[in-house]
Amino acid sequence: MSGSARSRRMRIVLPGRLGFLIVAFAGLVVLGGLAGNLGAGRPVLAGTDSATPLIIGRGERVVVFAPHPDDETLAAGGVIQEVLSRGGVVRIVFMTNGDGFRVAAERNLRKIRLDHGDFLSFGRQRQAEATHAARELGLEPQQVTFLGFPDRGLARLWTTDWGGDRAYRSGYTGASAVPYSRAWRPAAPYTGEALVAEIREILRREKPDRVFVPAAFDNHPDHWATGLFVAYALAESHAAGEAYAERTRLFTYVVHAPGWPRPLGLDTLRASGRPPFPKTGDGPWVRFILSPDQLAAKRRAIGAHRSQVAVMSRFLYSFAVAEEYFQELRTRTLPRLTEAGPRPVPGEVDVGAMATLVEGAAAGEGPRSLAGAAEAGHLFLQLRLSGPVSGDATLVFDLIGAGGEGGAGSRGDAVVPLKARGGRRTISVAVDVSARDADGQVRAAPHGARWSLSGETLTLAVPRRNIGGSGTVFIGVRAYRQGEEVGALPWVFGVLDGV
Repeated sequence: MSGSARSRRMRIVLPGRLGFLIVAFAGLVVLGGLAGNLGAGRPVLAGTDSATPLIIGRGERVVVFAPHPDDETLAAGGVIQEVLSRGGVVRIVFMTNGDGFRVAAERNLRKIRLDHGDFLSFGRQRQAEATHAARELGLEPQQVTFLGFPDRGLARLWTTDWGGDRAYRSGYTGASAVPYSRAWRPAAPYTGEALVAEIREILRREKPDRVFVPAAFDNHPDHWATGLFVAYALAESHAAGEAYAERTRLFTYVVHAPGWPRPLGLDTLRASGRPPFPKTGDGPWVRFILSPDQLAAKRRAIGAHRSQVAVMSRFLYSFAVAEEYFQELRTRTLPRLTEAGPRPVPGEVDVGAMATLVEGAAAGEGPRSLAGAAEAGHLFLQLRLSGPVSGDATLVFDLIGAGGEGGAGSRGDAVVPLKARGGRRTISVAVDVSARDADGQVRAAPHGARWSLSGETLTLAVPRRNIGGSGTVFIGVRAYRQGEEVGALPWVFGVLDGV
């Protein structure tokens, strides 16, 4: 934050304690390498400060969103049991049936060549396995919801197949709409817009105290996309004045990440008290310690996912340990640079005045951080890299306004722009690094944005009015080299007040 006496702080107003902070929340991996420029590699999973205990109160209402059958057990099998033991209510929501896991399907069906009908049959089997696993955790079938959206397709629904006349078609089941009779909305189209509507409907009925979703650095696209969809749905609900969203607390979990879980293999005595993940936001890491009975039930629930145990038992049983980790996402502030009027010249913004939105990889392994600030109707973003950028790199900033007036929105001439349909406004701002004449020169970009590059720091100023929405802004960063995408920074999001 600027040390000027005239400066003031701009609140990122999130729905109550809901973790809509601008935080690394749904991305695949930290930006990979633009050879010689952006570096290469993945986040280093170093231990953080000791996690605090996760305390479950009496009578809590909890919703666990799982991208696939088994994620609910691996990540939160102990917490689910604890909520039930304390008189609470739990609902598990499966985004997909896991019907696109070819290796498991081939082994389960004992076939090498699978057709669409085979994948659908496998999806129904995984439904049955998930129901069995839920029983082991203490849930009845009516407490388990299957949405039936496309396995390995959720990221596409978020980025390109949002709505309108275009629906995603699964390469596995051949379906472009929910094909399962035992689903929340059979025949719902495979679009992001339809998925958000179903999530909102469920949350409105459950009115949860806590929601558990996958975290930003989970490497599986279905996982980070699940988190984004739930966050977007909550943002829409809050903008619509739905009271439950004011008190809902958001927690993230991790299933797929480099070096996690560790050690691999069954080790029921492991309880380090230190999550092996980088801190990705202002919220603390918390851990839940399972009782011996809860641990035994969790192990039985893992075994209930028989089709998965058959192909990756060592990985799955690595989660049958005495601790579960989560990060609660909390409200944070973003500095407002000045009250003196517009200054949308990115080269004039001091790096020290920006608030860090997400820490990237360690030095030498990609971008160090993404920071932000606001002033006079502009959103400022600064991407700090591991070294000076040169060559034909292109950075694309995807900005999505949610919870607003809707409309088709605006699309620029960015590389592979996101679609903007339904009620979502999306703009993509492409920064062609090779277009600059010298470091620090301010350049124009699509949608009235301006950018500058100085050494390892790229600063972008985007007019707030072009983003749309009522204040919730989702931000993603992608990197290209010679027109090919080479990586992406995790998405961040929050509610901007008065920008």
